[in-house]
Amino acid sequence: MELGEVEEVLRRHPQVGGAVVAAREDAGGSLRLVGYVVPGRPGDGVPADLASYARSWLPDVMVPSVFVSLAEFPLLPNGKTDRSALPAPDPAAGHCVYRAPSGPAEELVAAVWGDVLDVGEVGADDDFFALGGHSLLATRVTHRLGAALGTHVPLHLVFQHPTLTELAAHLPDGDEQRRIPSIPVLDRTPEPDGTVVLPASLGQERLWVQCALDPQANLAYHIRGAVELDGPLDVDSLVAALRQLAVRHEVLRTSLRQIDGELRQVVAPEPEVPLTRIDTADLEPVIDAETRRAFDLTAGPLWHVTVVSTAPAHHVVVMSLHHAIADGWSLDLILREIAERYGTLLRTPDAQPLPPAPVQYAEAAAWQRATAPAELAFWRSHLAGASSAGLPTDRPRPPQQTFTGASVPLALPQDALASAARAADTTGFTVLAAALAIVLAKLTDRYDVTVGIPVAGRDHPDTAEVVGYLVDTLPLRLLPAPSGSLAEALATTRALMDDVRAHPRIPLEQLLGELRPHRDRGPLFHVLLAVNGTPPRYELPGLDVRPVPLPFRTTPYDLTVQAEERNGRITGHLLFNTDLFEQSTAELVADRLTTVVQALADSPATTVAELDVRSVGERRRAGVWGVGCGLGSLVGGRVEVLVEGVVDRLGGVGS
Repeated sequence: MELGEVEEVLRRHPQVGGAVVAAREDAGGSLRLVGYVVPGRPGDGVPADLASYARSWLPDVMVPSVFVSLAEFPLLPNGKTDRSALPAPDPAAGHCVYRAPSGPAEELVAAVWGDVLDVGEVGADDDFFALGGHSLLATRVTHRLGAALGTHVPLHLVFQHPTLTELAAHLPDGDEQRRIPSIPVLDRTPEPDGTVVLPASLGQERLWVQCALDPQANLAYHIRGAVELDGPLDVDSLVAALRQLAVRHEVLRTSLRQIDGELRQVVAPEPEVPLTRIDTADLEPVIDAETRRAFDLTAGPLWHVTVVSTAPAHHVVVMSLHHAIADGWSLDLILREIAERYGTLLRTPDAQPLPPAPVQYAEAAAWQRATAPAELAFWRSHLAGASSAGLPTDRPRPPQQTFTGASVPLALPQDALASAARAADTTGFTVLAAALAIVLAKLTDRYDVTVGIPVAGRDHPDTAEVVGYLVDTLPLRLLPAPSGSLAEALATTRALMDDVRAHPRIPLEQLLGELRPHRDRGPLFHVLLAVNGTPPRYELPGLDVRPVPLPFRTTPYDLTVQAEERNGRITGHLLFNTDLFEQSTAELVADRLTTVVQALADSPATTVAELDVRSVGERRRAGVWGVGCGLGSLVGGRVEVLVEGVVDRLGGVGS
């Protein structure tokens, strides 16, 4: 869709005399559409219903996120609009009409939203997600609100009540819940060698077992990021910033060891900065080596930084951390602190370091372990009778899990994704979860699907600034009824998502013991769905910073939908285990996901059983292949090769 079409829609509003739409960067560097409006009557402002009017004609992604009222448009000598002279919108703008928050609760929410979303004036009718919010930022909001109110603010409140007025009205107070106690501090009596020995977390215990069984698992649980830097990099200041970071967060000085039969965290007294410098113009072999570098969990440090200088003023910095000491939230904390410390040390080389974080990972992990059993009843009910069968594969499943992976891109229909989310009053993440469940149900011929969804694991305010492995992956069990409509499947998914978010901690080992007492304790799910928010921008003085994509070489799941929300669009990749699937099969699943998302928007009354999940291209290739046929009996065979067998089995009629 061209911007001229958006302009034409705005001009049709009865109170608009003229309209121009432009794409401009906001304060965070993300592009957003800005609608410039000349009111139909002099002195009027932007019509209050202009955004909703535009949504009735346009997909969400093409509705301007901010409107600016002008008395007239700046003109070029030829009489055309001088777009370069259009004023920048107020950074605080994100709505077309403003109603001030009223009362202490609304004013508190407005202040927190403004800070977390980096916008100025937030109105009482504003929507958190319309202003650029996503699940990670929602977690930050609940932390801030909880700290201000002295109580626990559940994450699901933000999703159930996304407008400021609604959220403020549903905030807990001291009468509803007792004040949340601080996370207690653990004893840190040093050993004779100066190290401090602390209990390992539940997540570390699971990773320890997996990495001990298979070195490839070690690589599958790495977090990596890379940035390209143009300009003069002061490596000494970078090293000093990294050293101060490791002093502040003890998990960056931590290794894991078996002591008296129990896994323990061992914290070194002094930091080691694991930085390697390489001067080369050939970057690819270095990146390849970085993606294959494993960590020795018993030795530490369990992170590493490589600075590749391809020219005097051009560098690529690659950072790797083992999941045993970090998660995605931690990476953001680390990068923000590196950027802040680097700038400070560049200006003042002898600047004092930040004080140690008030709560360290060991305390947060102990809190997680102590509180998880409280959620057992919910998870026992949620997973009772859930199928443990895996997906149909192109090759026989090896007796031991493997982790070799690759990826194919996702081409999600943005208009349909936004339309389906708007119609169901939910998020794009929920639409993707419903679509994925339907794809997997059709693929397996089982309408009982469990997928993993990551949650931050940081619902206590004290965990907001903790670096460590707190993320948890919850099993979302979905049962799309074959006789139910797509709209009903999406509504059910939303309700289940709310239930799961309301119980963000899972006593995994206890659950596995109950659900599978006499069998191999395999995973509760084989497919992961993760949608990340727009990556923040990190600024280093004197340097132009750009992200560098890194290849996917490993995956801990059969399939992973790894999506990213950026500038109002959700894009990403489908990761797949190459020991189980051909690339063509992964492409088929990705295409079907696109098809179902489109159907959720275009044909919500269609039943799940009636839905043809095949893409247009797949239909052309398969010809008479049955509609959305299940492949449950085809384990071990190539999908394309077995098309005829599917048709024979189903008699040409889809499930």
